[in-house]
Amino acid sequence: MSTLSNMPITASLARLTHEVTPARLSEKDKEKARLCWLDWVAVAIAATDDPAVVALRKMAKDEGGHPVASFLGTDQKGTVAQAALINGTASHVHDYDDTHQSIPGHPSVPVAAAVWPLAEREGATGEEAMAALAAGIEVIVRLGDAFGHAHYARGWHSSSTLGAIAAAAAAANLLRLSEEETITALGLAAARAAGGKATFGSHGKPLQLGYAGFLGLQSAEMARYGVSCTDNVIEAPGGFLDLHGDGYDPEPLLAPLEDPLKIHGVVFKHHAACFLTHATIDAATKLKQQIEIPDISHIVIDGDPQVEVVCGTTTPETGFEAKFSAPLAIALALTGRDTSALEIFAPETARDPALRDIAAKVSFETNPTIGQEDTNLKVRLTDGRELVIEGHAARPATDLAAERAQIEAKARSLCTPALGDATDTVLNSVMTLGDAPMPNLSGVKQ
Repeated sequence: MSTLSNMPITASLARLTHEVTPARLSEKDKEKARLCWLDWVAVAIAATDDPAVVALRKMAKDEGGHPVASFLGTDQKGTVAQAALINGTASHVHDYDDTHQSIPGHPSVPVAAAVWPLAEREGATGEEAMAALAAGIEVIVRLGDAFGHAHYARGWHSSSTLGAIAAAAAAANLLRLSEEETITALGLAAARAAGGKATFGSHGKPLQLGYAGFLGLQSAEMARYGVSCTDNVIEAPGGFLDLHGDGYDPEPLLAPLEDPLKIHGVVFKHHAACFLTHATIDAATKLKQQIEIPDISHIVIDGDPQVEVVCGTTTPETGFEAKFSAPLAIALALTGRDTSALEIFAPETARDPALRDIAAKVSFETNPTIGQEDTNLKVRLTDGRELVIEGHAARPATDLAAERAQIEAKARSLCTPALGDATDTVLNSVMTLGDAPMPNLSGVKQ
């Protein structure tokens, strides 16, 4: 395999994108990709009736266009660009989609949002779609590794900014663009990629990921039709890397493709809240087994600084805001609420006086030596005793069979309210992706 270390970064990423082919994927790679696809489809279908998603479908209907791509969970179709925006937004509405800590953020949504409608239109096989997904995830994770967490800490919504470039790579892979065209697609996406954390707790957050998928798809389509762009937008002075971080490590962007592919670092969520609350939920669940709530005087979340920045509110007002409150997450866990249930993150939960009383006992202590997957709860009891409870979020799975059972159960719980008996059709279609054309899920509903 050729080394990429002497190539410009944009060209290196384009070459890397081309090397992720169906033939390159192992059976283990394909199984992980199927799980990513199933999780993505399920979280999108679960948001079918969300007001923002309904509004986007109405906009698409009024806008018109050639209906070639499905809006998941409905019988409506639209253009590939409309489908990327709508499915991408829907799949992040509940903040229940997969994550990768290198980004840090959500790898599959922007990439899958671009690939699925193109695969429908192009008649691509499941294996081709799996390879495109893996290629996009390879790019977004490498960009995250290059920045470290500085990009996210500056306020950028990494899932959106890095996701637009990754979506362009994935779309270029599926469309079989040349390396030169892929360089153009990456440049066009990098020149327009955006998204900030100021939107968190509102529809603006999922919309950014939908737009990233749309933007990446559109950039690849433009390159295919002959639109040109400078060939070093990512690495040039004043380019993407220069503008969006406090320096970067070029090595992840220049290193050759190797096993395991980055897709194996994807972690699936089992709490329907921001990933930064998950370690806290784990610690609070352990605390519940040891202590009664009235015995708690104060709780300190000792963890990564971004936990307080992103999830610091003790008084959320809406269901969206509730997903971004670590103090409320502690209250939910201590009272035995099911944080895997979408309906738990509702306005009445956010404003529940009993939960707010518990949340008011929580403060933060930033500790940059603790990763975002971990936390310590420092608990002071009314009798003066102090406890330290460790919490951990999910790690990448090593047992894909066990992970498959978990994701199928999650997907079933998310799809059944919207699809009823048709849920089995969706699960079987996605989990048998192979050398046949991608399944048509349009009209698969109750």
